[in-house]
Order: sequence, then C-alpha cells, then structure tokens
Amino acid sequence: MFDATDDPFLTASEIANQLPVSRQAVHHRLEQLREKGLVDKKKTGARGAGWWATVAPRLAPDVAERADAVDREDAVALESLEAEFDSA
Repeated sequence: MFDATDDPFLTASEIANQLPVSRQAVHHRLEQLREKGLVDKKKTGARGAGWWATVAPRLAPDVAERADAVDREDAVALESLEAEFDSA
C-alpha cells in the first residue's frame, strides 16, 4: 500500500478506504507490522497517526535479475538525463 502512493505517510483510515476491512483492523495490523520494524508512526493529533513503511518494497524476481545483470559502466546519471530532456 505504501509503495503505491507518493504521500510520505498514510493514516489507517486512508488505508482502510482502499481495502475491504475496517479502520480498526488496519490499525491492528499496522501495530503488528510496527512490532516487526516494518512500519513506523507519528501521532498527528489527539487520536490520529501517520504511518509509513520503514523498508523498501522488494523487486519481482525477474526485475531483480535484470537489475543485477545491468552493466554499471553504461549507467547515466539522472542529472544528465534531466539536462538532456530540458534542452530538447
């Protein structure tokens, strides 16, 4: 869920709105994930909290294999690509 958004954090209600479960069920699961160190939270008010993932999503096996096979010598810096597209 966290890797499908550009938001820096999500509330339990926002997550529950995307799933067929209650906000309370999402909150319970988020607390379990927090105990495992996979997510963290910060209180945003008297009763609210923002949650975010503390680990990056895993690549699919075929994507990871392709990434490992890339010749790093052929890599181009992001700044170079941005400059090239900005000048076009």
